[in-house]
Amino acid sequence: MIRLVAALAAFVLVGGIAAGQAGDPDAARRQYRVARRLVAEGSPQAGAALAQVAQLDPEGPLADDALVELALLERPARWPEEIGRIDPQRAAHVLELLSGVVDGIPDADRGTEARYLRGLLLLEPLPLRDPAGARLDLITVATDHANSRWVAPARYAIAWLSQSMARLGRAEAALQRLVVDSGDDEAALRSRARLARMRLAEGEFGAAARGLDDLLRDASAPEIPGLDAHFELAVRNLAGADEHRFHHGRLQVRAQSTGVRQLAGMVATPEGGVVLADRRSGAIVRFDSNGAETGRWKVPSPQALSATVGGLLYVAAGTDVLRLDESGTPVVAGQGDLAPASALTVDEWGGLWILGRRGDRVDRVEPGAASGATWWQGAKLSAIVWDGLRLVGIDAKEKRLLELQRGGGTRPIGDLTFQRADGLTCDAARTLVVLDSRAQSVTLVAPDGSQTGQVATSTLGVQRAGGAAIGFDGALHLFGPGAGSWVSVP
Repeated sequence: MIRLVAALAAFVLVGGIAAGQAGDPDAARRQYRVARRLVAEGSPQAGAALAQVAQLDPEGPLADDALVELALLERPARWPEEIGRIDPQRAAHVLELLSGVVDGIPDADRGTEARYLRGLLLLEPLPLRDPAGARLDLITVATDHANSRWVAPARYAIAWLSQSMARLGRAEAALQRLVVDSGDDEAALRSRARLARMRLAEGEFGAAARGLDDLLRDASAPEIPGLDAHFELAVRNLAGADEHRFHHGRLQVRAQSTGVRQLAGMVATPEGGVVLADRRSGAIVRFDSNGAETGRWKVPSPQALSATVGGLLYVAAGTDVLRLDESGTPVVAGQGDLAPASALTVDEWGGLWILGRRGDRVDRVEPGAASGATWWQGAKLSAIVWDGLRLVGIDAKEKRLLELQRGGGTRPIGDLTFQRADGLTCDAARTLVVLDSRAQSVTLVAPDGSQTGQVATSTLGVQRAGGAAIGFDGALHLFGPGAGSWVSVP
């Protein structure tokens, strides 16, 4: 119902203004009061009531209010961390509404808000993505000091965009200025969280732990998924826990049956659980940290699973890449001639890297594209992962870790070698986890390639591990294919 109303409202706005329709301001004001009450009550009639406000007085002072609030009913992202949770159809309707306000109502009271929301919407990992348009909208808002409420959020979104595009120095400087300029408002608090996570990725564990601890103690800090888990990860790394965590006398292992028989992929969640994809049945199941099932999807022929640092889930299935969320499994990109993928990894920006079925080519695929552009081609790889700053692969012949450079170049990461390394993942501290299916061992590797921990999977009760993942807090998760068991090591 809301989607139909959104489309109607956009039509009314554009058509009504173009035709210069005479409005009824008094009726619009009465209707707006009704609509606001329905919104507050969470009524399913709220969308229709808001659309009627714009219909009654398309050029009136409440038209922009009605259309912005109608857009907000579809729950678009209000902060960059919320990007990636709206489906393509809803996003297209919201874009119509917000563009109607920004481009169709000169001097609208809520025009700055609409432009800010549109800027975030244009960063969604969907076919409508337009980074240049998003940046223009956000810069316009960030420099509009007459509407100061939206200046700091827009500056924060620009910093997020810079970091996502690997302009790290620019992003860090912008975030630090926000912390100084914005005091204790939400943009400053989010900036502190992002700076702490940057320190975590850079290996500055003490600074990361202090920054995250301060935020967790701050009652005014916003809820950001995985913040407490990343604090635990920083503390773990600061203490050098990986060097000692696999000592037999200290192991704490929990195992449970999952019902998954043929693993296609395994990733950890911010809450301490895991998501498992079953190649045989097409089921993808999410478990919380206590082992309770909290989500289930069904997709055709799942091949590989990946997740962003914010916990957004992506699966290569059939000839496409799908996003897994509450609304279902919307298609976000195609695999092109690489299908079926042998591996998939994704960055916070929503950019996808797909390792083809032959293992000798990686394509970079943008959201909405039917296929990608060749990013790397060379020796056969057995796995790939984006570690936050670079693309890492495992050379299937040389059995070693490589940094994969655009155009086909490689750079060795350390001098460790493996017997048959076919599982690769990493955490927010850029610790790599290598599952060696022949040696049946798990090795933890620092960003410089040095080994920080190793354990035989049999020690953990898994005779032939079929998959491995590392949690947001550094916990190790293994999948045992025999009984479909999930084993976790805190």
